[in-house]
Amino acid sequence: MDSVLNSVNTALTSSNKTVLEIPALTFYIGNEKSRRICNTGIGRLENLSFKRIEDIGFYECDNIQHVYGYIRLTDFQFNYPSFTVNDEIGDKGSIEVGAYRNKIFVRLSIQKVNDLFKMEVDKVQAVKILDIDFNTNNLERIAGYFGQLQDCILGIIYGTVFPLLEQTLQRELTRAITNI
Repeated sequence: MDSVLNSVNTALTSSNKTVLEIPALTFYIGNEKSRRICNTGIGRLENLSFKRIEDIGFYECDNIQHVYGYIRLTDFQFNYPSFTVNDEIGDKGSIEVGAYRNKIFVRLSIQKVNDLFKMEVDKVQAVKILDIDFNTNNLERIAGYFGQLQDCILGIIYGTVFPLLEQTLQRELTRAITNI
C-alpha cells in the first residue's frame, strides 16, 4: 500500500495535479427575514498528498485477496478564494478550512488469472474529517451567520469535495497499480 501511495503522490506532484478544483456554488444563509445569497468562485483542495495512517489488513474471499486500510490527506487545506454575500452591501471575502484529522478508506483486490496477478481498486471512501479550523476574511458583517456558514461549508465538503476527492484518488490509484 505504501509503494502505491508513493506512486500516487509522485504522479500528482510531477503532473502538477496537487490542487483539486471544486465547482462554484450558490447557497443561502439566514432566515426568511434576512436571507443572504452566497456565491463562491471555484474552490480549491490544495496540496493533494496521501499517507497511510494505520496498519493494513488482508482477507481472502472467493480466491480474491483484499488489502485494505486507512489513509489521509497529509495536509487538508480547502478554500474558496472568492466568496460573495449578495445583499445590500455585497461583502466579498474568502473562506479557508483546514482539517487536522481526516480518514479515507481504501481497499484493493488482487486476483491470480492465468499465472498473472490482476490488481484493482475496489473502494475509496472518505469517511471522516475532524479538528477543523474555519477562517473567513473580510466577512465580519455576517458574523452572526458563521454557524450556518460553517454548516454549509461542511455540507459542501461531504457532498461535493469528498466525492471529487474519491474519484481523483480512485483514478490515481488505478494508474499507480497498472504501473506495478
